[in-house]
Amino acid sequence: MQNDPRIVPERLRARRQELQLTQEEVAERTSTNQSTISQLERGEQSPTVRSLVNLAQALGTSMEWLLGLSDSVSTDINRIEDLDELERDAVEILRSSDPTKRGNLISVFRAIVLLMS
Repeated sequence: MQNDPRIVPERLRARRQELQLTQEEVAERTSTNQSTISQLERGEQSPTVRSLVNLAQALGTSMEWLLGLSDSVSTDINRIEDLDELERDAVEILRSSDPTKRGNLISVFRAIVLLMS
C-alpha cells in the first residue's frame, strides 16, 4: 500500500476533473456535501471505508486505484465489450438520462432488484 498521504486527494481530484464533474456533483452522487469533497481533495479529511466505496462508484473506478494500490483507473465493469446485451441496454439508459437524476435511477433499480429477490 502506498504510504503517501497525498495519493487519495490527488487521485480523487484528478478523476473528478477527468470526468468533468464539480465537487457538488460528486457530493450528490455520494450522498455527502461539497465541503466534505473539498476537504478530501485537499487532504484535510481522511476518507472512511464507506466513503471510499461511494467515491469509487461515483467516479467509475476502484478503491484500489484511489488508494494507490492499482495503476488501472478503470474497472472491468467499465469495459462495454464485457457486458451482455441487457447490461449494455441498462448502461445506455443510464448514460442517456439526466446526470443529476442518475443516483435516483440507481436507487430505484436497487430497490426493484431487492423486491424481486
